[in-house]
Amino acid sequence: MNIYGYARASHLEPEGTLAQQVGLLEAAGCLAVYQDMADPLAQAERTQWQALCERVGEGDCVLVAKIDRAAASLSHLAAVLGQVCERGATLCVMSPVRTPAQEVSTLAMSLPMVEVWQEFERDLVAERKRIGIAAGRHLQR
Repeated sequence: MNIYGYARASHLEPEGTLAQQVGLLEAAGCLAVYQDMADPLAQAERTQWQALCERVGEGDCVLVAKIDRAAASLSHLAAVLGQVCERGATLCVMSPVRTPAQEVSTLAMSLPMVEVWQEFERDLVAERKRIGIAAGRHLQR
């Protein structure tokens, strides 16, 4: 089993965020650490994430310092887990308190539940949108 790290930071985050993640992942024994610096407003492609997904194989571990470094939302997490599992690898998240990697394979096994939460999230957004539109129409009168 090979352990590959992935670190992602935004231009809006404090300087050193990416370096801190890389340091944690290297200390955890990652064979290689892939890094993306993203502009949250541009929605740029995560080229290093794609390269990592092409490299991992059966039995490998994709390690991230925090779950939000791998995905930006529940729907994105479902897609990320799909990419990793499709390659036969496991997504692992470092615990901020403990050094050993904490497998998220249980999350992969409960992917249907993640999809339920994703649908819940979409429903909330739609409801808020309807309320906002109705409030806007009410103010115009």
